[in-house]
Amino acid sequence: MRPAPQPTVSPPTLDAAALGAFAALLFLLFPLASLALDPELPTSTTETDADTSLPPIKNNPEAALTPSPGSTALNLPGDPAVMPAESKVESADDFWPQWRGPHLNGISPNGNPPTTWSEESNVRWKIQIPGRGNSTPIIWNDQVFVLTAINTDKRPPGSETSTPSSGPRRGPFGPGRRFRPFGGREGGRLFPLTPAVPQHTFQFVVLCIDRQTGALVWQQIAKEEVPHEGHHENNTYASASPVTDGERLYVSFGSRGVYCYSLQGEVLWSRDLGHMLSRRSFGEGASPTLSGNTLILNWDHEGQSFLVAFNKFSGETLWSSDRDEESTWSTPLPVTTNTGTQIVTNGHNAVRSYDLNSGELIWEAAGQTERPVASPVAGFDHVFVASGYRSSKLSAIQLGHTGELTGTDAISWEIDRNTPDIPSLLLSSNRLYFLARNSGMLTCVDAQTGSQFFGPERIGLYEVYASPVAAAGHIFIAGRNGETIVLKDDTALQVVASNSLDDHFNASPAIAGNDLFLRGRKHLYCLSEYPPGGFGKSLISEEDPSNQKPAETQSPPLPDISIPPTTPATAIDLEPPTSPPSPQAP
Repeated sequence: MRPAPQPTVSPPTLDAAALGAFAALLFLLFPLASLALDPELPTSTTETDADTSLPPIKNNPEAALTPSPGSTALNLPGDPAVMPAESKVESADDFWPQWRGPHLNGISPNGNPPTTWSEESNVRWKIQIPGRGNSTPIIWNDQVFVLTAINTDKRPPGSETSTPSSGPRRGPFGPGRRFRPFGGREGGRLFPLTPAVPQHTFQFVVLCIDRQTGALVWQQIAKEEVPHEGHHENNTYASASPVTDGERLYVSFGSRGVYCYSLQGEVLWSRDLGHMLSRRSFGEGASPTLSGNTLILNWDHEGQSFLVAFNKFSGETLWSSDRDEESTWSTPLPVTTNTGTQIVTNGHNAVRSYDLNSGELIWEAAGQTERPVASPVAGFDHVFVASGYRSSKLSAIQLGHTGELTGTDAISWEIDRNTPDIPSLLLSSNRLYFLARNSGMLTCVDAQTGSQFFGPERIGLYEVYASPVAAAGHIFIAGRNGETIVLKDDTALQVVASNSLDDHFNASPAIAGNDLFLRGRKHLYCLSEYPPGGFGKSLISEEDPSNQKPAETQSPPLPDISIPPTTPATAIDLEPPTSPPSPQAP
């Protein structure tokens, strides 16, 4: 990792008494100013706001499930010159197999969800999800996969008087960091607040839900442990979205491991990559992605960052490339050109592209703003990369080049204002949509030229973390207040509808066929005009009287759940796994 630059401060000219008074004033005022001025600063996350009352999930090994039908590989439609590299099978365009959809651009090519809904209309089902998670649900056939982290409210044996360590940090600012009272990467805080380290055991859970009814099909507890660090109040321990190739399910709980399941819930392999040390203990969130037979995961943190590739059948490490980056939350983007497939990554120090087969660096360009979160999209022989924390940058980088691209004609155009922080870009035809930071201010530009179609214009939302999605000529943008705005997918801003639900949305919507899935703070909604509205059964029992208490204090038991017996997931080293044996590629 590159060393942190040292600040240059001119010597003071105050006498000793004045200097002491000035220091005392700084001691009092700087933490307060930080709280007021910096929206990135987290509020401490403790057990009380992380569903501490929910008991452990119980598995019932007596029932069996019907295996899902097999699938055969096919090529996805798209620009033959450059398109997101997919390993999808059996018409992925009908489903939502990964973060940002079948083409990794936020589009559902065959989707046709409703444009209006409420708690009383077009709700096919609504279920309460235990625990917390910001990951987007993914959909394949009639299966909906959701990740969650459940605080059991139980301390591990012998931990009643001990405090878990947050990892090998040196000093209050992480590895190698030094105090910078008047600026720098850490924002100039005298005492930066970091989330509290949990002291209770969490369950990291994979749920499979029936798409037609909302009933729980199976669940697996990937791991149970006390997290080594906290997270931002708006983050969760289940913020990375899973991905499927139609035959297997791939899940990353980050510091809690990477897992491969059959679609019937059997653990096929797992990997343990160690602990991330996130910026200010904000938590984790980059999703895994598939390209052919390779599973890609970005591991940017305050330690040694790297990009790693696994054999999707066995979990064997194919390659791992070190990165000169600190914490990012952006998901890598596979793109296929006429020269092969490459993996594009967002970053503060540099935007980089790696060879899928070897992990070697192909090109790099000047980096984005601090701690990038938004994921890139690709089209028209370009990759579009954006970030928007503390400044703004959106770059259109032409593919097909190698080496250092900064300042060359490979950078076709750039935008330096009103770019997104957390929400990712949406690319529909030549229309590139993005929000201003995390606000309800929308801009649309021509992806080929960078010229503006409209914006930034207000769309009726105050704060947005979810990424926009599109289908059937409409754009769907979910706000944190429970309201979703529906727009025409057009070069002129046209609001079609504003729909409110009784929840708060940080997770991005997912679209499959006629269904729109919204994962809220408490519930998962399936919105559809076919059939008329109804409600699924909650995954949290409604029979217990304690369920009538406020959500923060309720302690209802979970129902017994029928799932097939499976082998518990095991943590293994970064070296190739020794068991189970690698299945043969089809």
